Order: sequence, then C-alpha cells, then structure tokens
Amino acid sequence: MFKPLLLAAAAPAVAAARAEARRLAWRGALILAAIGVAIIGIGFAALAAYRALALDLGEPKAAAIIAGSLLALAVLLVLAEISIGRSRRLLHQVPQHPAGITTADIAAVAMALQAKAGAVRTSAGDTLRANSVPLALAALAAGAAVGYSPALRNALRDLIGMGPKD
Repeated sequence: MFKPLLLAAAAPAVAAARAEARRLAWRGALILAAIGVAIIGIGFAALAAYRALALDLGEPKAAAIIAGSLLALAVLLVLAEISIGRSRRLLHQVPQHPAGITTADIAAVAMALQAKAGAVRTSAGDTLRANSVPLALAALAAGAAVGYSPALRNALRDLIGMGPKD
C-alpha cells in the first residue's frame, strides 16, 4: 500500500541521482583520457629532450638529466597532493561554536539569510524579466555604437585598460 506512494515520492530524487551519476561517469572518463594524453605528451617531451641532450652531452649525461628532471616533477606532484590533501582536511573540519550559540541559533540565522537572499534574487529576476526586451535593445544599440565608432572603441579600451588603439 505504501510502496507505490514511496516510489512515486522518490522518483525525482532517483532521476536526479541517475543524471548525476551519468555526469560523474563522463567527467571521470574525460579526466582519465586527459591523464593518458598528458602521460604520452610527457613521454614524447622527455624523449625529445633526451635526443637533443644526447647530441651535445652524450647518452649517459642526457639520461641522467632527463631522469633527474622526471624525478623532480614527481616530487613536485607529491608535494602538491600533500598540500591539496591538507587543505581538504581543513575544509572538512567541523567548526566550533562560540559559547552560548547553539546549532538552532545558527540554523535560524541561516534560514533568515536564505529567505532574504531569495527575496532579493526573486525581485531582481522579476525586474530583468519584465524589462528584458528594452535591455536587449539597449545592449544591441550599445554594441552597434561601439562597433561603428573608433572613438568609442578607443574610449572603452582606455576605460578597461587593454588592447591597442585603432
């Protein structure tokens, strides 16, 4: 009796979990592909460096230099992982509440802030939706004016401080 009701209530959460699992699977596959390509690239770079050094210094010295360089790269990667792991541990530590403040107090303040942010976000979104056509036309006119006038382009470049003048 309750099973169909529970399944119907859980269906959106199950669909969202499946979509998230698909997204994470694609992300993992792309990361693995990128790692494979990076390893191949590092191998070819090391081979090219070895061949270039071998012409000038001889094969034993070239091999020692390339091996030392790859070892230094490995040490840097290990140090980066240690640093990242340490920062992740710091992020996941549970904060200590000052004396006299309860979790319920923090939750109440968080809910009030969320409600206020939601009201501001809703009013800004309503304003943008109500004025979307005039805003789009103003953006189109401004873009056309900047594209047409070299003086406006130069003034805009001076304002943001980049690029050569026309």
